[in-house]
Amino acid sequence: MQETLSKYEEGVVITNEKWVFIARFCFLSEEGQFEYYIEYDKSFAPQNLLLYYDSEQQWPAVYKSNKSCQQKEAVLNRKLNQIIPLVENEYGSGCTENEENKTVTLRCHQARRFHSSRERWWFLAISNCNSTKGLNIRYRFLMTNGPPGDYWHEHFSADEFYILPVLMAYCIVYILLVLAVIMCSTCTLLIEGNDTEDILVFPFVDSENLNFFDPGEVLYLYESPAGYGLIGLRIIAWWMFIYSTVFTLKHYPEKNSFYYPFNLIGTMWFVSGPAFILAANTLIDKWVRESVVCAVHHFIALAGHILFLILTVPNRANKNFPYHVRTTQIGIMELTNGMTGNNTLDQFGHHPYAPGGPMVSQWPHHVPVELFTIASTVRTVSITPTLSRLM
Repeated sequence: MQETLSKYEEGVVITNEKWVFIARFCFLSEEGQFEYYIEYDKSFAPQNLLLYYDSEQQWPAVYKSNKSCQQKEAVLNRKLNQIIPLVENEYGSGCTENEENKTVTLRCHQARRFHSSRERWWFLAISNCNSTKGLNIRYRFLMTNGPPGDYWHEHFSADEFYILPVLMAYCIVYILLVLAVIMCSTCTLLIEGNDTEDILVFPFVDSENLNFFDPGEVLYLYESPAGYGLIGLRIIAWWMFIYSTVFTLKHYPEKNSFYYPFNLIGTMWFVSGPAFILAANTLIDKWVRESVVCAVHHFIALAGHILFLILTVPNRANKNFPYHVRTTQIGIMELTNGMTGNNTLDQFGHHPYAPGGPMVSQWPHHVPVELFTIASTVRTVSITPTLSRLM
């Protein structure tokens, strides 16, 4: 059982195993501090608190391996305080004995600082290699990377630094972007069947990530199967986008002035995110990977939305906007069984939006033929009222 709030972790471990992983945190050198409160029945003593770092010879070499408990402890350096025996006679453990109702309990409280050449991931585990009845321990961990009151660093793992200000900045930009859209156009939001399926898929992937996310081997979302699933969904969406634009260009080639740049921008938007994430998983150091990926991922999304907004701004005589149907055409066709000339509601004639027709100043002499329509024939009846009726 484990409860987590930011980088304050509290829980109870009850297991038949002799070695168990508890938590992880990316500490800054000199600034990183780890404070623990541990309590357990003395009959389970001696239990050890183990501190592994992210070197290939330490944590990756022992986690989910076939090594015995003793072999997992052997990679640690006791002189560097990587093994903390949780017993009262161990200097620096902070443990004391307390007897209540003939039950002896060990309570340990201590704080440690981390000194290393760079930011490191540290992984915490509990062990008792000589135990015959497993482990039983209650713990509280407080892990910080800054002095009290440091809002931007104190409770953040080093790999998550600056994610909060980045998200706040993008939130403000998106609010301004939405206001620009609202002020410049009238938007109608429709959720169709396919969109509903997408909305259902993403929460499902996120729930799978929460249920099966292993913090002992996955440092952030896109190192997990759920993360690769999101990348796969984005690639599928890209192929659907390519198919749709190519299909449209095949049937309406006169619209290439819009769909060629739209296809290029859309392809860059769909592909650049997954490509960067896959490159980051191998080229960017683990202790800065999540914050860099977060910043670049949101930048790509924002750039794509701004470019799409610019591309589709329906300003005056905008030849890029892909309208090819007049609203007057739709109005008359609804009254003529869905047909007018060679056009139907499902198949309209081929012409680009406002294809070089007469300008407004030329309308008195060259009125566009599609501008006016007559809905139906109206029969007029002349009625001449008599004086008596008016009286």
